[in-house]
Amino acid sequence: MPSPPQMQLVGGVGAAAIVTVVVPVGIYEHLIAQPTNAVCNITFNTNGTTSVSAGVTGPGPENWMSGGSGASYWVRWTNTTGTLTTGTAGTWQQLSTARTFGVTFTTNAAGSKPCVGTVDIATDSGGVTIVATGSIDLKAECF
Repeated sequence: MPSPPQMQLVGGVGAAAIVTVVVPVGIYEHLIAQPTNAVCNITFNTNGTTSVSAGVTGPGPENWMSGGSGASYWVRWTNTTGTLTTGTAGTWQQLSTARTFGVTFTTNAAGSKPCVGTVDIATDSGGVTIVATGSIDLKAECF
């Protein structure tokens, strides 16, 4: 699988810091025996890390940013297939606050709630300067 688009920003005179921004693409899944609810969330934290809800398997904890500040970026989830249970799709949201996107399957029966989305990260609130983009596949499933 090719690596996702990403951006590195190099500081000016006297600045050694390099900022890397990337969308942690992949398939994230919570598979659990019923009647327990399946919850599959991914959170973009303000410190540049991502975290997932308990029991979720996926690419592993990955950083969406290194060497910068979350307040300098905005994130947008766009549904490709399915719909989110948690989080807001189609809206630019500043990463000065942690942003969670997820799905929950709450029926006391076997089944699943999937949602695939394109995640864009930009340096402005209107998404004019998108610095990273990628696809995230979320699935909450009970068996």
